[in-house]
Amino acid sequence: MPVPPENLRLGYEEYLSSGEGHVKTMFEIIEASDFSLNEGNKILDLGCGAGRMIRHLKNLSAACEIWGTDISAEHIYWCKQNLSPPFNFATTTKIPHLPFEDRYFNLIYCGSLFTHIDDLAEAWLLELRRILSPNGRLYITIHDNHTMELFDDEYSFPEIVKHIKSHEIFEESKDKMGMLSIGRDDSSQVFYDIDYFTKTLNPMFEILSITQEAYYYQTAILLKRKSGRQSIKTKWKVITTTLSPSVFIYPSNIVAFSISAATFSIVFATIEICSVASFQSRCSIASRTAGKVFTP
Repeated sequence: MPVPPENLRLGYEEYLSSGEGHVKTMFEIIEASDFSLNEGNKILDLGCGAGRMIRHLKNLSAACEIWGTDISAEHIYWCKQNLSPPFNFATTTKIPHLPFEDRYFNLIYCGSLFTHIDDLAEAWLLELRRILSPNGRLYITIHDNHTMELFDDEYSFPEIVKHIKSHEIFEESKDKMGMLSIGRDDSSQVFYDIDYFTKTLNPMFEILSITQEAYYYQTAILLKRKSGRQSIKTKWKVITTTLSPSVFIYPSNIVAFSISAATFSIVFATIEICSVASFQSRCSIASRTAGKVFTP
């Protein structure tokens, strides 16, 4: 399959091999959760760029309907010209709405997407829950506490890491933040305390596994949607896996979560619409400016 020009590679080195490796790791994690794709299933690569990961799903394209979406029309145009068929592509917007039916996809993955969503993270998670099938899987990667530790060790050399660490607020806040955004909008570099982020997820999803360094220095989280009638009692899950010992399981209890003032209206409206989920949430509202720390 054609390889995109360097200006569309989003800074990824070893473009082909890195995409193949990240897809391989993703499927190892997914299969360890007792999930497999079947003929007729649907897959979404949200934030597909120029197809660095989706191109490695070609072996599934005859049996599955596979979509890639991105807010960059330039990247989607290239994908349509060079990777379609076998894949389908659509340009979307930064607004947390996707042009797909409820419960449409069996697998959704977002590689390094929530690392660049600051104010609208909760709204996007609710939207992904809407389009995920009841037994489907959602695979996302984030910057977390472990990422910050790696920035002081084996990942201290990349230019993007040097840029992030050059911000005074990074060093000041890395040991006491719930969520930290350096920059704003899609140019942001977003970091989470892992416990804070799992509390954000818990009203919406069952957390199946957390895997450190699954996507370079990013941590991967595998999720499935919570049914509307699922018990809110804490349940610890034990699984056997051949993956790294950094894979560990969090309880699927429902807890309060926080949202920013900038997104209160849209998230609250989405919660109203999704009231079938029957969860109770306590929303703490805090406004943030560029580079300000959001603590739980």
